Amino acid sequence: MKNNTGALRRLAMGAGVIALALVGVSGISSAANAAGFPVVPDQTGSLTVHKYAGDPIPGAPNNGTKIDGPIPRTALQGVQFTVWQVGKPSGSTCTPVSLTTPAGWADVTAASAALAAAPGSIPTGFCAVTTAGTTQPTDATGATTFAGLKGLYFVKETGAGDNLIKTPAAPFLVTVPFPVTGSGGTADSWLFDVHVYPKNQLNEFTPQKTVDASNKDGVVVPGAVVPWTISVPVPKSPLPYTSLTIADVPAAGMTFTAWGTISVNGTALVPADYTITGASVALTTSGLGKVNALAASGDVTVTAALTTTVTGTVVGSIKNDANVTLNGTTKPVNPPTTNWGTLRVLKQDAASTTPLAGAEFAVYVKTGADCTQLPTTPAATGTTGSDGTFSQALWVSNTNAGAAAGTKDYCLKETKAPSGYVLDSAVRLVTISPAGTAVTNYTFPNTKVNGPQLPLTGADGTVWFTVGGLALIVVAAGALLVLRRRRAEH
Repeated sequence: MKNNTGALRRLAMGAGVIALALVGVSGISSAANAAGFPVVPDQTGSLTVHKYAGDPIPGAPNNGTKIDGPIPRTALQGVQFTVWQVGKPSGSTCTPVSLTTPAGWADVTAASAALAAAPGSIPTGFCAVTTAGTTQPTDATGATTFAGLKGLYFVKETGAGDNLIKTPAAPFLVTVPFPVTGSGGTADSWLFDVHVYPKNQLNEFTPQKTVDASNKDGVVVPGAVVPWTISVPVPKSPLPYTSLTIADVPAAGMTFTAWGTISVNGTALVPADYTITGASVALTTSGLGKVNALAASGDVTVTAALTTTVTGTVVGSIKNDANVTLNGTTKPVNPPTTNWGTLRVLKQDAASTTPLAGAEFAVYVKTGADCTQLPTTPAATGTTGSDGTFSQALWVSNTNAGAAAGTKDYCLKETKAPSGYVLDSAVRLVTISPAGTAVTNYTFPNTKVNGPQLPLTGADGTVWFTVGGLALIVVAAGALLVLRRRRAEH
């Protein structure tokens, strides 16, 4: 509300809110010594602080009046402002500055000059009528109204709420009522509902998630444990941060296992500094206190180590996401990947290509230049089923955002042949890739067992025995005839 009517010309004020108070002082001070000094009505007024992100609003009058129409800025909810009434020390008490006398306005001028020389707190030589002041947060429209005001007030932004405030508004002085300058350059009316629009620039942060180059445990599914690290850059801020939560989002086929070390600028936090709820970790008051102590003077990095376990079928490049919420602002990470491929072995008869069940295989990680030297323990073992196949998902690589997945070599060895077949002891090198279908097919033929030459006992043998026997009979008969003839001659 604005009392007194007539042709009033509002003074063009600077963008800073301190300037708003100073302009009011200069106008009313000159009026205080002039004839017709307007009497300050004995009534209270209000101060409404409007909080938006970004630069000052173009074309805003900045003279204490409310801006009509929509404002092309993002309203900031939850920003806290504290208002103290300013007075002069008087013995053990603090007497409010009076706006009804020229002496009171001289005090306003002096307070404004003292604040400009040493910004940040109640001006030197003045005091707060109430030590605590009144603190209120802005609402969903970015505004908060302090009602029942009368006198000189010191206003300070004291809390960011769920906002990433980069630089809080400069503390300022304002009078309620606020003088409105008339055509003669002196205050000729009063503004009892004062509106101010301090600006704020917001901080930005980009969390990162990385994956270790090698798995912590295992290269096969299920059971492989994959280690990750989430890093949160917390920007420098003079206002305390009120919340920081890190949430891991495992991909299908993976489950969250456990959180590892949580640290601030490389120093590990203690369990009391954070709470864990499944795949989420949130800093407690003590943890935030450690962050804020460092963030007041520089940027801070919060890191969290964690592991996930591969429990299901994973094929190809699997992204593992995470979200970080800092002061109510949630940002996703650029997810790294763990890369997997499947080895599918087909066991078949070398001659007929019939699938063979019961063949046993061992898969080894290739540790040398080739497969001549194998590790003591295989990475995986398996047996072909009725369709002659054995499949195993195998780890290829862990890669951070933008890196190529590549391939990985393994060594395949048959450890037991199907019944009736010869064991093939040659070790094969197989290359696993996560690309395409992420399946590497390998055909492993087997030859049937060939026994030694058996004795001839079939039909052909019978014939030859018969022929031999008849020959012997003929020879014997001939010998008998010769013998009889010789006896007869004698």
